[in-house]
Amino acid sequence: MPSRRSVIVAVLLAVAALSHPTSATAALPGERQAAKPRTTVVIDPGVHAELGSLGVAVTPVGAATSVPYEGTTKIKLPIKEITDTAVEHRGGFRLEAGDADLVVRKVTIPEAGLVTAKVKGSAVGDLGRVSLLFQAASGSPLGDTSLSFTFTFASCVNQTFGSSFLELGTFAFSTTHPDGT
Repeated sequence: MPSRRSVIVAVLLAVAALSHPTSATAALPGERQAAKPRTTVVIDPGVHAELGSLGVAVTPVGAATSVPYEGTTKIKLPIKEITDTAVEHRGGFRLEAGDADLVVRKVTIPEAGLVTAKVKGSAVGDLGRVSLLFQAASGSPLGDTSLSFTFTFASCVNQTFGSSFLELGTFAFSTTHPDGT
């Protein structure tokens, strides 16, 4: 038999749900909310290990989220807009160690060509929108697309953290989920 307290809580929740119809779209405990369009970016495990050895953490910025994933980090970038030629995202990620940081946001992934983003960092200043990564089809289970450093992005990371990443070295893998699945 339910306790008096649990009956009162249930009645209050039912009244709240009926008085706020928009809350009916929210997931109930134990249910999943509808997935939102996003691109997942999984940092290459070797890059993640080198950054970690330098004390560099990878964290989400703005609307992005991140989770640990198979010994590395998976960043989930919400899709702002999909056009005929590109996918534009909200949020981004930050590489940081102490006072040193490099922030990458407003990532745009074109149908073909270079991935661009706005980049700002403690050692490089505000660079505005730059060519960030080369993209190529990937056979990796970490993502459909391989993302490799451009000279510009490798230089920014190296200058900020004293690393030695090279142009065309793999940085991450991505998969776009336009329907949220």
